[in-house]
Amino acid sequence: MASHRDVVRDAYARTALSAGREGCCVTPLDARVKIGYTRDELALAGGANLGVGCGAPHQFAELQAGEAVCDLGCGAGVDVVLAALSVGERGVVVGVDMTPEMLREARARAAEASERANADGRECARAEFRLGELERLPCRDGEFDVVMSNCVINLCEDKRAALAEAFRALKPGGRLCVADVVSRGNALPEALKTNEALAC
Repeated sequence: MASHRDVVRDAYARTALSAGREGCCVTPLDARVKIGYTRDELALAGGANLGVGCGAPHQFAELQAGEAVCDLGCGAGVDVVLAALSVGERGVVVGVDMTPEMLREARARAAEASERANADGRECARAEFRLGELERLPCRDGEFDVVMSNCVINLCEDKRAALAEAFRALKPGGRLCVADVVSRGNALPEALKTNEALAC
């Protein structure tokens, strides 16, 4: 039987390879606007927006020019692109994902978005993408001013480890901004107790 991590990785690899046309948790454009993205942001993000998030953490992170930002489970990079615009050319934004297919998409989509932003005369931070898991982040202690995540921590088997790593990655006084799915203690329906159901 496949591990939970393998099921999640495979589900998101299929989503990346289909460019968000099919796969896990893909939502229509109207839903993406309802969770906090503006239509202008979605246009700028272009193909980086696969519609697999459940919020818009960059909106609440109060990003400032020159900050270093990490996006946990960056997927195709929608939040990395939007954060890069917020922190400007003096900032840096790092996306971390465990799915190589998503990282290939993210690198390509971030480059396209940077070109669109530059054509509009907007400053954009350097975007970097790293292969890694949330429970073992590929970063230094205190590397970031802001760590954000969009509907990914719920997919981790060890959420305590993922959150501990997020705090390790933050500078003293740094900010954590998470959009996610939370259970309020109600029992999960049987259909959601399988590894495959939990991948989405």
